[in-house]
Amino acid sequence: MIKFRVWSKIERAYIKTDLLFDGGGDILININNIWEELSDNYVIEQFTGQVDKNKVEVYAGDVFSVDGGKRICAVEWFEPQSCFDTKLIEVIDYDTPFLGLPNSAWKYRCEIIRSIHDKDKV
Repeated sequence: MIKFRVWSKIERAYIKTDLLFDGGGDILININNIWEELSDNYVIEQFTGQVDKNKVEVYAGDVFSVDGGKRICAVEWFEPQSCFDTKLIEVIDYDTPFLGLPNSAWKYRCEIIRSIHDKDKV
């Protein structure tokens, strides 16, 4: 199932809304029952189809701890291979080798700790 969530830069929070993808490449967003073109005030993040070890849905833009907090990674779209991937953003334990993180391992080794928009949260 293709699902999305929307971050509002104005409200600094995720908002419940509907999206409409028209055939011409435009995206419309429903704000207070008024359809308008998507602006830079909103960030659309797609569901990856994966869950973390707590069965929480993983979206592009999520940040999670790996292997009990030894690494911190962000989920992002990797255009060259047209897939979701992880970007290493912090290393806490340099003694443990990190051989990459296939998406299939997210549900066993990863726990979502915040979104990329919540820079103050750890």
